[in-house]
Amino acid sequence: FRLKSQQKIFLYQGNLGQGRGIELLIKAFSDRNDDNAVLILMGYGDLEHLAVKMSNISNIIFFHPAVPPAELLQYTAAADVGVALIENVCLSYFYCLPNKLFEYAMAGLPCIVSNGMEMQRVVEQADLGLVIDPNDEDSIISAIEQMVLTDVTLYQKKARYMVNDFSWETQEQKLLTSLNKLCLK
Repeated sequence: FRLKSQQKIFLYQGNLGQGRGIELLIKAFSDRNDDNAVLILMGYGDLEHLAVKMSNISNIIFFHPAVPPAELLQYTAAADVGVALIENVCLSYFYCLPNKLFEYAMAGLPCIVSNGMEMQRVVEQADLGLVIDPNDEDSIISAIEQMVLTDVTLYQKKARYMVNDFSWETQEQKLLTSLNKLCLK
């Protein structure tokens, strides 16, 4: 994309569909008066045409087609901030804990996430980034600006720590402990 080294890369990866905050995220970046932050939308879905259209008319919004899962982490690691703005349109979305949150953490990225119950809990517990209302454009704009002005190094360290806490090895022990307790009853 021929980005400048000082530009912060905000990445949304995954389904480019309704309920994912794509339209307000694009609007928030379209309204920016500088190029200190860029948005990369990577994936496929019903709003892919909008991502492609905006990437053709904006110098800070870019589209990249979905990549195979085996290659995803290297693309993700090239970004500075991960974005997961799942809108609270149903209970499933309110309670969701999307894979992209963990993929961002594995890549060492701080996140901007929705205020859904589980996403908020994980991000606040790990101090992994910012929790916002995905339906409020001002909240999105503010979060973008805050991340542009923040040295994300501390967030990156916390993201890597969180990965250890949520790794299969750690979770396996928790699962086995719970299963053992059930079997003893």
